[in-house]
Amino acid sequence: MIAVVAHWTAENYEVKLALLAIREVHGEHTGMNIADVMYPVMKEFDIHNRFGFYVSDSAANNDKSLRFLDQHLHQVA
Repeated sequence: MIAVVAHWTAENYEVKLALLAIREVHGEHTGMNIADVMYPVMKEFDIHNRFGFYVSDSAANNDKSLRFLDQHLHQVA
């Protein structure tokens, strides 16, 4: 399972937070599998073109997921 949470600052400078999704990762939590779950969530909320930061622990699969996510994002651009 992966929880996708968005953080942003509103126009009045109030910090906002929202749980966007909790999704099942099929198979192992590889970088590719994580990116394949994250990208559709980003598309669903139309934030794929406003993606700014990604916070995770220091596991290598999270670093790899960013590389795969970057590929997803550049395929559309």
